[in-house]
This record gives sequence, structure tokens and C-alpha cells, in this order.
Amino acid sequence: MRNLSKYLFALAMVVSFLLILVAANEPILNCLSGTFLEPMFVNSLSGNSIVFNLSIGILVSCIFYIIVVYLPEQQKKNDLSPELERHVASVISRIHSIVHNIHIESQKMFDIANFTEAEFKEACKSFNPKLIQKQFHNGGTQIFQRDFGYQCYNNWTFALKSIDEVMRYLPYVDTGLVKVLNEIRNCSFSITSPQLQSLAQLGNTDMEAWAPCIYNVHQLTYKLSRYYQKHVNEKYEHPVKKI
Repeated sequence: MRNLSKYLFALAMVVSFLLILVAANEPILNCLSGTFLEPMFVNSLSGNSIVFNLSIGILVSCIFYIIVVYLPEQQKKNDLSPELERHVASVISRIHSIVHNIHIESQKMFDIANFTEAEFKEACKSFNPKLIQKQFHNGGTQIFQRDFGYQCYNNWTFALKSIDEVMRYLPYVDTGLVKVLNEIRNCSFSITSPQLQSLAQLGNTDMEAWAPCIYNVHQLTYKLSRYYQKHVNEKYEHPVKKI
């Protein structure tokens, strides 16, 4: 749709320019007289002031739009591109880290680049996240320990922060990209992930309850990666391909 709009815009400029030449009241150039191009410039529209003025108005409006709106917006998009990609990459890598860490702790030999929901569910059932302690810091020098569930929740909160950062750059962000990011933010894991923050207070002895939500949001990262690669940066690759 976006490319179609560009083609229609370019077509409007070309057609309006040709109509200006056709409807102009100026004599034809000597070099064109008697050639096959003469009927294009000397015909029933020649000297038609309505067509000429209308075409002039369209062409000037198009040029004005390019100079005042399109070029500045493209410059802003180019300036924001590195920052935007950093946050999109953070969303993908943080969610992928959750799956990657489960893959490591479960010691299951499923293919992390291509696994089924059933395989992932078995991996989540194979270990007790409460028994796995990880170290965290509060942004300063204070270190504290929490279980594996908190690590998953921590990665998810950073993914959400990166989505919020992308939204700060509206309206210079591709609307399709915004749609996919909102799909990730509003997924079922957003509802179930807070439980992982206080996993010690729950009776769960494995990660099975969260397996479907994590699997689904991980699949959405592939959708995000494909869209970003196709519409924003063709050189971008999903982190799983770099392992």
C-alpha cells in the first residue's frame, strides 16, 4: 500500500507535467515540428487555460509537499533509525533470552531455532525455577538474588520498556511495525508474567503454566523480525540466526 501511494504520487507529477506541456500556449519548438511528437503538443488541448492552470497547481503542490513535508520526514526517520533499531532488537533479544535460558536450564535437546510448542512445554516441565538462583543489581552497586522466574519477568519488563521507547518516536515509526509491537505488548504473557515476579509464593514447581504464553510471544518475535527486515532494514537478522 505504501509503495502504491508512492507510484500514484509519481504518476500524478508526470501526468501533470505532460499536461502542462500539452496545454501550454507557447509555439512548438522547431526541432519538434513535423515529427511524431508534434501531435502531442499541438492538439485540441493546446491553449486550454483550465487544464494548464490545474496541472500547474498539481505539480507545484507535489513539489511543495516533497520539499516541505516528505524530505524533512525522511531525514528525521534516517536520524532516528539507529535508535529505533536498537529498541526493536532489544525487544526481540530479551524475549529470545527467556526461551534461550529455559533451553539451557532444561537441558532438553530441542532445536532452539525451530521447536514446537509441545517440545517447549516439555522443557518447561523439566526443572524447578525456584531452585535456580540468579544475581541481579538495582542499577547501582547493590546485588540481590532471585529465582529463575524473576529472571524471565525481568527480561520481559525490559522488552516492554523498549516497546515504550519506540512509541516515543511516533509518528516517524512505520505503522505496521507499531501494530506488531502492540501485538507483542498485549499478548497473554503480559497478563501471566507478573506471577513470575513472586514465584516463591506460588505452588508451581515448574514453568509449564507459562509455556504457551512464552511460546506464543516468541513466535511473535519472528513476525516482528520479518516485518522489520522487509520494511525497515533488509540486513537485520533475528538473534536466533546468530547463535
